Amino acid sequence: MHGSESCVRYVAAASVRDDELGEKGVRGALKNRFTRTKFLSDPTHRIRFVYLPRRRSWLNQIGIWFGLQ
Repeated sequence: MHGSESCVRYVAAASVRDDELGEKGVRGALKNRFTRTKFLSDPTHRIRFVYLPRRRSWLNQIGIWFGLQ
């Protein structure tokens, strides 16, 4: 999962950030799924995540778009 605690800790370590990550389920970037996603979406980090739809239907739309060209 993109918003896991391990992903947040990895990005924080790789980005050499001194931010308080907090405690899972209590406070800080690790509090819940939304705070973890917000932390991982921060454009100032060296590592950035791009969230794509979970299903492959978006690939079909791209194929249709290229087919119309």
